[in-house]
Amino acid sequence: MSTTWADVMGRLGRNDYPVALANAVAEGRLTDPAEVAAGIEAAWTMAEWPLQRLSADLWVGIIDSVITEDQYLHEHTPTPLSELPEFTTLWRGATEEHQAGMSWTDRREHAEWFAGRLGPDGVVWEATVLNTMVLARFSSRSESEWVIDASMFADDDVQPAA
Repeated sequence: MSTTWADVMGRLGRNDYPVALANAVAEGRLTDPAEVAAGIEAAWTMAEWPLQRLSADLWVGIIDSVITEDQYLHEHTPTPLSELPEFTTLWRGATEEHQAGMSWTDRREHAEWFAGRLGPDGVVWEATVLNTMVLARFSSRSESEWVIDASMFADDDVQPAA
């Protein structure tokens, strides 16, 4: 019997959400696509550094389990990619080592804030992404966050912002 995301997260701390989500999906306890999508949104947006909790491949797999190849997850709703422009310029605040990560924003000032959190190694990166690279978009926490399949970046797609 499938459970709900609320039951899975229970009294866990927000940084435990990604692993709890992955375990619940892997164990077949969380099977309803709407509940998995709610878990993705909460686990991605609430955890500090979600990619330190789960690998990029695992995130892509979980997100892909609730969308088709012509969709992305908007908040917790599968949405046609055709609703996005073909290309979108996004920014990311990160160190050089993590420049081509999954988490991006369409608000440069947010990327600047994240880069500032990283001290002198923080850089604002820019990329123009194809809509088929978009896995999810979340606006909770007022971050306007875009989750990108970073494995689709070519070597020169991500550059320091001008």
